[in-house]
Amino acid sequence: MARLRKCLVITIFVTMFFIVLTGIPQRSQAADDELVIAIVTGLTGSTATWGNQTLNMAKLIEEEINAAGGFKIKGRNVKVVFKYYDSESNPQVGSSVTERAIGDGAKFVMAGPQSSVGFTSSELCERAGILFIDFSNTTDKLSERNFKYFFRVNAPNGMAVKNSIDYLLYQEKKTGVKLKNVAIFSEDNVTGRSKGDMYAKFIPQMAPHWNIVSTVYFPANTKNFTIWLNDFKGKQVDALLGDQYPTTAILVARQSREIDYNPKAIHGVHGGWYDPEYGQNLQWMAIGTTDTCYFSPFSKISGLAALNEKYKKKYNGDIPQNAANIACGITVIKDAVERAGSIDIKTMREALLNTNLTRKEYKEGEWWFIKSYDVKFDQTGQNIKASNITSVWTSPTKMEPVYPEQFATTSAPWPKLTWSELEKQYGKMYPLGK
Repeated sequence: MARLRKCLVITIFVTMFFIVLTGIPQRSQAADDELVIAIVTGLTGSTATWGNQTLNMAKLIEEEINAAGGFKIKGRNVKVVFKYYDSESNPQVGSSVTERAIGDGAKFVMAGPQSSVGFTSSELCERAGILFIDFSNTTDKLSERNFKYFFRVNAPNGMAVKNSIDYLLYQEKKTGVKLKNVAIFSEDNVTGRSKGDMYAKFIPQMAPHWNIVSTVYFPANTKNFTIWLNDFKGKQVDALLGDQYPTTAILVARQSREIDYNPKAIHGVHGGWYDPEYGQNLQWMAIGTTDTCYFSPFSKISGLAALNEKYKKKYNGDIPQNAANIACGITVIKDAVERAGSIDIKTMREALLNTNLTRKEYKEGEWWFIKSYDVKFDQTGQNIKASNITSVWTSPTKMEPVYPEQFATTSAPWPKLTWSELEKQYGKMYPLGK
């Protein structure tokens, strides 16, 4: 009798186990019906401004994709699910939330804009066999690790610094006014040192008449820059080059004015100078500052005006660079998925390797590539067709392209006007406020 009761208990337990098991949704079935794209970005912390710009554009595109019924794969619509994760602008947190994204079923992870987060996030994706689309991180070493699942749409620092030097040499040739002494002035982080290294490498090759008289990597959260700025003033440094976050770039400009330090150029590469905060905070002081970056919302690019108008109505401002970056990254994913005809990771990876994307005009729900270049990946996953545009602040709300000439809508003053000249010309028009 005891044996019978024991057998009955075991039978009931096994039956209930299979009932529960069959009632659990199987991940492999869901994977056939939807594509999960994870976006890991700094919604808080030092890169929060850039992260929230990224989030805004991703949500706008998500709405368009949903309205279109998802991605079209072999005649059927596949649902696209965007999931958002806050890295807190911290590589350790970025690593943790990337693990969560992988556990949540992501087949693509997009992380940035912050190279240190890009490193940790892409390493996890490589080990897990998850596709990583880099849409904004710039450190060259990211695409030098022989990863199979890493693809970078944008230009790395080496390419960007070359484009930056090209622009400065273009101004020298155009005006006859040459630079003599330059300083590398960057935040002490992965990106700042990477850009500094690239300037140190390429200036002797491309502009041997420039003297790098000082290289400074200042600690994060530095507030007082006057010791260095006074040193640059004494050494007659003509151009400040490097990488800084928006709040830092704003402080450097204000303190340069306080000591009446007037370099011929304040010029950045994908730094805080291109950010809307720079113009909003500095007003007339921003005018004439230049930055070599991926994007200007005022470029002569077909279809850009239409998307910019939609973005402006939704978020009350023109498309900033990091919003444009993720728009292009999502377009690359859509192009690859629809050519692959599948959301199998290996099949999509093969399609990415064969990407040869020629930029077309923006079309709602279908196409958001609004940069000046095309996309073709080499075996390292780097887009070999990526390039940059140099823009200048012409008002506190407008940074217009000046180089290359085919995308230019204005020209930049060279040398940059002094602080007193700027105030005299623009001070009443764009007052600094209290």
